[in-house]
Amino acid sequence: HMMKCQDLIVLLLVTPFVAISLLATSHDSAMYWVKTSNIPYGFFDDRNISFIHIAKCSGRSFEREIVPAKSGQNCYKLGKSSSMMNVVFLRSPRAHVYSQFMQCKHDRFGRRVTKKTAFPRSKDDIYDLRIWLDHFIQIMDKEPRQFGPENDFNCMDPRNMQTRYMSCDWTRSEAHPDHAHQDDDDIDEAIRNVRKATFIGLTDFYHESICMLQFRSTKILPLTCQCTDLGGNATENQSDGHVHYTHSQDGVPKHSVHNLPMDVLKLEDRLTNWDQRLFLFALDRFLRDIRIAEKVAGHKFFCHPQTTEAQALVTTYNEASMMNSDQ
Repeated sequence: HMMKCQDLIVLLLVTPFVAISLLATSHDSAMYWVKTSNIPYGFFDDRNISFIHIAKCSGRSFEREIVPAKSGQNCYKLGKSSSMMNVVFLRSPRAHVYSQFMQCKHDRFGRRVTKKTAFPRSKDDIYDLRIWLDHFIQIMDKEPRQFGPENDFNCMDPRNMQTRYMSCDWTRSEAHPDHAHQDDDDIDEAIRNVRKATFIGLTDFYHESICMLQFRSTKILPLTCQCTDLGGNATENQSDGHVHYTHSQDGVPKHSVHNLPMDVLKLEDRLTNWDQRLFLFALDRFLRDIRIAEKVAGHKFFCHPQTTEAQALVTTYNEASMMNSDQ
């Protein structure tokens, strides 16, 4: 992402283990880096990026923001590269499922592929969402396994989609990972791949994810990434015009999982038991990576509101997992 040089703090490495700071003197709000030692091996990585794009996990926003050398909606095993920085974004399952539905109903692509199917299309999104979720719950435990586009209105199958992307190994000519496959998804393999990926970002913390990736890739942290005295990040709405990285909702009306009634959320939870486990694992890794990045940078950029939100997500999905185990 291109920014004015006076808006950046530049990190100069003078040995493999010691960093010193330079002041961007042309900007009044520029700040010094704090000296940092013992930078973890492989923390900084300037290789080209291979982006494994899980549908509805901020992929379009990322591709516009970062312009990776390689990008595609593929199984992780097929999209990764041994010579590149493998980047994956995941998302809290409730928000992810809602976003899938909204794309299938409102986006140009969704309207086209669901045409002439039984996809629910009233004027009430919540009513239609219930019908859509109930369809997948009805086929969830059927034998033989119900899979393929004919079982998801030619659009997307929300049943543990993130686990599917992170564990599958078939080519798109065989099946697109947006759709369920005849093979079962493998949560253990998905967790292993989240552990192995070079970088894990989260749509729920898109701004902070991009800040961390920029820092690790370029040794440069935009000033807008740092926490302010008020506890949050600087935004593009401030008078200094700094950029705030945002995840856009392309082609669909604005929507938030916080507006969904509890009965709908419980339906979503029944379809994402493995995605909940995967997301909690990814969130734990993400928070650990953030703390390392903050230590190396000498500045905090995962601020108090985000910390509170992360704690709430952990509580939400731990409770959802307990509810699923009781059913």
